[in-house]
Amino acid sequence: MRGVFQKCSFTMPQISVAVALAVLTSFGLYSSVDVIREFFKCIYHTECENGYMLSSRSVPIPNYSETECFFSKNVVLYCDFKPLQEMLDDSKEVSISMNGLLSWQNPHENNITLKIGDFSPLLPPAGARVGYIWNMVEPVNYLETSKDDLSMRFMDKKPQSGSATSVLYRILSMFHKNVFMQTRFAPRGTVAVLRAQNSAFMDIVFRCHAEFQLNNPPLLPFWFTPSQFQGHFIIAKDFSKILNFSLTVPTNRKLNVDMEWFEKLDEDMVVEISFVPKMLIHTKAMVNQQNMNWNEEIAMQEAHVLLEQEMFPFKEVVYSPITEALTELEHQRKLLHCIVLWGALDDQSC
Repeated sequence: MRGVFQKCSFTMPQISVAVALAVLTSFGLYSSVDVIREFFKCIYHTECENGYMLSSRSVPIPNYSETECFFSKNVVLYCDFKPLQEMLDDSKEVSISMNGLLSWQNPHENNITLKIGDFSPLLPPAGARVGYIWNMVEPVNYLETSKDDLSMRFMDKKPQSGSATSVLYRILSMFHKNVFMQTRFAPRGTVAVLRAQNSAFMDIVFRCHAEFQLNNPPLLPFWFTPSQFQGHFIIAKDFSKILNFSLTVPTNRKLNVDMEWFEKLDEDMVVEISFVPKMLIHTKAMVNQQNMNWNEEIAMQEAHVLLEQEMFPFKEVVYSPITEALTELEHQRKLLHCIVLWGALDDQSC
C-alpha cells in the first residue's frame, strides 16, 4: 500500500485518533479497505473499491493525482440568528452593562466552510452499536472547586486543534466570537448517541451545553447561556458526504436562555431569563429521513431522552404533568408526590 500514498499528489490530511484506531485495528490493513465490513475502516473511497486488487498487486497501481479525497470535501454551514425580542420587562431600565447583548443583532459569521474530515472527532468509536452514548466533550469537573470567580472571565482559551471541542467551538463561533465550551455551572460538556446506522451511513444526535460572554472591557462580563444546543447529522462512513447537519437552541418552551451580568463589581449578579427566537446552524444538503433504510435505529425522541438522562440523572425517574399524573394515579392506586418549580430542571437556562 505504500506505493499508493507515494502516487498521491495531495497532502495527507490529519485525522482524529478515533479514525486512526478504526483504520489500524488488530484486523490489519486489509480490513481498512474491506467494503464488506460495516465499521469505520477507510479514508479513501477509491481504496475501498480497489483495495483487494492493490493489496494482491494483480493490477497496476492507479494514478490518484486527479482523485478527490473525500476526507477533504467541503461542507458549508449556514447560521440563522434572531436576537431577543424582549430583553427585559418594562419595569427595568436598560444599562450600559447590556451593551454586548443589545449590539448583538447579527451572527458573527453567516457561513463557514469545513472539511468532512473535520467532523471525525465527533464520531463514536469503531464498532459502536445503535444506542451507544459517549462524551463528545468531556465535562471539566475541576471548575466545581475552582477558587477563581468563573463569572469574571472575559475569554476562554482556544481548544486544542483536532478535538471535538475545537470543532464545536468553531461552529458555535458563528453565533458569537466569544464561546465557552465549559459552562460555569453543571452539567457541562457535550453528550452524543448513535441513533441509527446501516452499511453506508451513521445518524448521530448530540446535546451541547455552552455559553457566550458578550461584553468587552472595561465593561463587566455579561453571560448568555442557552438552555441547550440540540445537534444532529448524518455522515457517510466513507466520508463522502454529510447530510442534515443542524445545531439549534430549542424553542418549544417559553423561556430558553439565561442571562447574568454585573452592574457593579461589588454587587451580586443580575439574573434574567428570556426567549431567543432562533439560533440555528445547518447545512443545505438535506435528505428525508423517512427515505433512509436503517439496519438498526431508535426513535429521535428516545435519543433525546437518553441524552437528558446522561446529563441529568434525575430524569431516569419519569415525571408527568399534574393532569396526566392524576389520571395515572387512579389506575396505579399510588400516592402522588408533587414538585412545584418556576423553571425546568433539565434546562441549562434555569
